[in-house]
Amino acid sequence: MFSRRSNIAVIGAGKIAYSLISALQLSWYKVTAIISKNNESAFKLAKKFSINNYSDRLDEIPPSVKIFFLTVPDNEIEQTARSLSDLSFSFSDSLFVHFSGAEDSSLLRSLKKRDALTASFHIMQTFPSKKVFPVKGSFTCIETDNKVAEKFLYSLAHQLKLLPFSLKAEDKKYYHASGVFASNFLIGNMFKAVSLLKSSGINENESLKLLNPIVRSSIKNVYRFGIEKALSGPVERGDIDTIKKHVEALKKLKSNSEVNVTLLSYAIQSLQLVEIVESKKDGQPLNFDEVQQYLLRIISEELLTHVTQKYQC
Repeated sequence: MFSRRSNIAVIGAGKIAYSLISALQLSWYKVTAIISKNNESAFKLAKKFSINNYSDRLDEIPPSVKIFFLTVPDNEIEQTARSLSDLSFSFSDSLFVHFSGAEDSSLLRSLKKRDALTASFHIMQTFPSKKVFPVKGSFTCIETDNKVAEKFLYSLAHQLKLLPFSLKAEDKKYYHASGVFASNFLIGNMFKAVSLLKSSGINENESLKLLNPIVRSSIKNVYRFGIEKALSGPVERGDIDTIKKHVEALKKLKSNSEVNVTLLSYAIQSLQLVEIVESKKDGQPLNFDEVQQYLLRIISEELLTHVTQKYQC
């Protein structure tokens, strides 16, 4: 029903569209139309990949298109689907797929009512710009209630050299949140680490060089030894004196009018490390409960101080 010979329309000209179309063309899939609410964006994307048909109007999608990839932002998927479903097309032999990680295919219900097949297809990878990033070797989550759609998307994933797996609709939010922890929060932590080094007079370029060995080593150790054995540092040792020194230093970064995000982040993430230590089979440090209670107290005090300052008359 669907194959490499099927005509594909990509709706949305954002970051992921560039890497997706590149991968599709390298695997000989036929992207024949680009649609974006911004005609200039549609033109630039179409020009990049030598695609003749582009527009800012959904009703100008060629009737030969049978596969529709929605690469619009999450908060535009449902409305885009409704607008598509209002068109006078026959959708009985068409497939609509969105690329959100957190949202499931129910956002395409208006198209499903028109007898279209629907699914979501999310590549667990980061696309920070419109530069083409290779997707080969990335895992991809396929979510659909239709066997025909599932079979095609598995075939597509294999052709793009992706590693596909199926996920239930209700589990997608946990799946996507895991990516936020693994990627976005990692970048956030790097931002904070560099900021702290800047406070010591070390510029950003030198800070990144300084942190490079420990970051690479930490990730390598996770995959080599496992998460529990990869952990080191004051929480793992139960070194409350060092933790207190860190807290006192971070308190000095606090603004009079804003919550001390750096201090809260330190305390909350230290509690995450507490969970790792608790899961270890070889026991915990003698003063581990003291560490945990101290961190909880710091979080409570910081939040209470912020709320008091914000709402005091």
